[in-house]
Amino acid sequence: MGTAFQDIILTLQNYWAKQGCVILQPYDMEVG
Repeated sequence: MGTAFQDIILTLQNYWAKQGCVILQPYDMEVG
């Protein structure tokens, strides 16, 4: 599940990166 969730985050980051925006890592990542 963690891997799938992380994959989604990377996909969203790549999407917004193309839009010229920068997404900060949510604090949820630190919680695990």
